[in-house]
Amino acid sequence: MLFRKFRLVLAISLYSLCTNANASEPCIADLYEDHSGKLQMYDVEAMRSDQWQTFQDSSKSFGFSKSAFWLRLSCSAAAKQMSILAFGYPNLTDVEAFQRADDKLSINKVSFGGHTDYRSHPIFYRLPAFRLTDFDLERSIFVRIASLGSLQFPMRYYSTSSFQNHVSAEYLCFGLYYGLLAAIAIYNFFLFLSSRERVFALYSMYVVTFGLFQMSMNGLAQQYLWPFPSWWSVNSISIEIPV
Repeated sequence: MLFRKFRLVLAISLYSLCTNANASEPCIADLYEDHSGKLQMYDVEAMRSDQWQTFQDSSKSFGFSKSAFWLRLSCSAAAKQMSILAFGYPNLTDVEAFQRADDKLSINKVSFGGHTDYRSHPIFYRLPAFRLTDFDLERSIFVRIASLGSLQFPMRYYSTSSFQNHVSAEYLCFGLYYGLLAAIAIYNFFLFLSSRERVFALYSMYVVTFGLFQMSMNGLAQQYLWPFPSWWSVNSISIEIPV
């Protein structure tokens, strides 16, 4: 029993290493909370500067809210190098980035989040992410964020090379973590088959459901197991917690 606890603690420690990341910030972000959730890009574009708040603590959680949150990004020349913006919380339902096109009439738009097919995301990644260089960096970029669950959107910037390196290291780390969980689950399942002790089967089931919960929390389940927009993809975490 002590050995099994040690393996699980080791797996959890490995998971915490997988999810740590730091990157510099080439864009200044301002925040506006749309309590109605009905404002469009044209509305927020016309807002006065004093209606926006400087968004300094991107790790802040807004809890469960029916509001939509708008970010106004003003990027420096450094954004041409640090060109990928990822939001560090994978379970955001709706994320859309907007900018008025050169003709001033149409709008450039990219959509990503839990209500969209992961295969159609601008970047196929476990977290909501898009390329700043898809827009004109000399003008403001507007990002609308809404969610049926918890609202938090820590912002991480990467260059193309640093993003590739980060993803490679991150997914290797996740592979070790979930491989260890799978080994624990399989080992205890075979102990159950050989001894018929119910405790081994229950422990094996616990490790499997714990692993699925972690995959849902870090976005891997939505990316690989259920990438299509569905009721389950939005509500899976709420079901996995009590299980």
